Amino acid sequence: MGERVETASREPVTVEWITFTPRERGVPVVARRTFETGGRVRLWVAASESRYLRFMRPGLSPVTVAATELVAVAPPGWRLPDTPPGGEFIARIEPAEVVPERYQLRGPRAVDLRPKDDVIAARGLPPSQ
Repeated sequence: MGERVETASREPVTVEWITFTPRERGVPVVARRTFETGGRVRLWVAASESRYLRFMRPGLSPVTVAATELVAVAPPGWRLPDTPPGGEFIARIEPAEVVPERYQLRGPRAVDLRPKDDVIAARGLPPSQ
């Protein structure tokens, strides 16, 4: 079924439950819920390897997190990080014999990314990064 997860946000937050699988084009949004006021946010999350949650707040970069990471956090809950304004880049890395130790995004601002488990992510990216 799922696990109950809690976090807090000072701002209104929209949460998207997404399925993020290798070789699939796009990222299907399974569900979306908006919490209009800041405060405690209580969610039910299935701890599936392909399930991710994206937290979006006005004027701030989105934050996408693996469901397995959210349910692994002991109470009082997972802390929604402060993020700069801008966009988010996230990619899931397929298992391979040789996997790079880091990736680099080039654009208005160079960003070095190191994989965490099988995902790389960057937040606060300027437009057209």
